[in-house]
Amino acid sequence: MPETTPNTIPDVTAPSAYKKFGTTRGFHPKPFESLRWLIGAQGGWGKSTFLSSIPNMLHLDIEGGAHSVVNSEAIRIPDHSGGLSYDTLGAVLNQLILDGQAAKGNPSRLPFTAIGIDTIDAMYNMFGGHFCRKGNPAGQELDSVGEYGSDGAGYGIIYARILTVLATLESLGYALVIGYHERETTIKKKVHGKIETLTKVRPLLGESISKQLENRSDVNAVLRPKVKMVVLPGKTVNIPGVGTKALPGEKTTTNVIVMQVECSPVYSAKRRLHTFKGEFELPLQHGWSYIKTIYDKAVVDMQKMLESGGPIPASS
Repeated sequence: MPETTPNTIPDVTAPSAYKKFGTTRGFHPKPFESLRWLIGAQGGWGKSTFLSSIPNMLHLDIEGGAHSVVNSEAIRIPDHSGGLSYDTLGAVLNQLILDGQAAKGNPSRLPFTAIGIDTIDAMYNMFGGHFCRKGNPAGQELDSVGEYGSDGAGYGIIYARILTVLATLESLGYALVIGYHERETTIKKKVHGKIETLTKVRPLLGESISKQLENRSDVNAVLRPKVKMVVLPGKTVNIPGVGTKALPGEKTTTNVIVMQVECSPVYSAKRRLHTFKGEFELPLQHGWSYIKTIYDKAVVDMQKMLESGGPIPASS
């Protein structure tokens, strides 16, 4: 069976009236640039650095944590460490919507291929703060979102607003790369008949919206620090009476950031791209381009596997 090229529309015999809608067939996962990402990490573990490596992306640096990233390939707002204000973020989102509507479905006319949100929990805090001060239907200042209504009504309003913003941007053709903070929490669990206290990493956001974000994403990734053993370059020394001698390099340790990545269960179920997963050490710069080569290879490997008639691997 002849091989096809991933992420392209093959020549399909279809009525001409329907070809304009993009008729296709075969195995064609999303291009890497169009994937919806959800990236979690604790503070200082490389979220902003990775987002900054994405070409043709508008990096909404809500927290103001990316101002010190060097060789950024994304366009960042703001250009200082103060972060975005509520009014500025609203104005930027409105401009993105206007430009998206003007593009009329043509991706090449969009001002940016993707929008990076850094971070979604910072966006929640911003929307929640405005809601408490002057945006809630009660018409009075609140100390927290939880004070409004009952059964989490206030949280539901903020979550719905966030999801509406994301859905609107996606509907206009923007890809989304969403960063979020994680937090460590302890849970008690029975292990071999004994109660043990275990440390777990959880999203900083509530479980409800975290699950919705996971389900709407194509790729879920987390960043983790890792200690790596390295061997320094050796050297040649001149020993009197002996001559030159090559000395081996010393062993030492260094800290690196690894990305643990996999397609979400929903994406795997729909797209069957089970070969894109694993743990990858990120370079100090250009992390996006590095992960792209891994994704593109996973698409080709999966395609060859399907074309050969081999079994489809399990998604887990």
